[in-house]
Amino acid sequence: MKSFLISDDLDTLMGLRLSGIAGELVEDRDKALALLEKKLADPEIGIVVLSSGILHMIEKEVMAIKLKEKKKMIVEVPAVGGKYDSGYITRYIRDSIGIKL
Repeated sequence: MKSFLISDDLDTLMGLRLSGIAGELVEDRDKALALLEKKLADPEIGIVVLSSGILHMIEKEVMAIKLKEKKKMIVEVPAVGGKYDSGYITRYIRDSIGIKL
């Protein structure tokens, strides 16, 4: 099972490439949606990683896909230099899997 990054940030793309995750730089909403659909249809891709900028661009569509998709995982990676408060990770876990920490 492979992972694939869809990013609007070159630093995030290069960082994840260094860790072995392939990806593509996308700058507009239509291209992001088309690439997401293409990667979800690829049987070799198990995890699609979206940069926070891309997720914000296509959030409604991603949430609809997450509700019906059973075999693939879509996750967000914060942008380099992104500003998240100290409770971000705790809230993210709680909201994602329902465990209160």
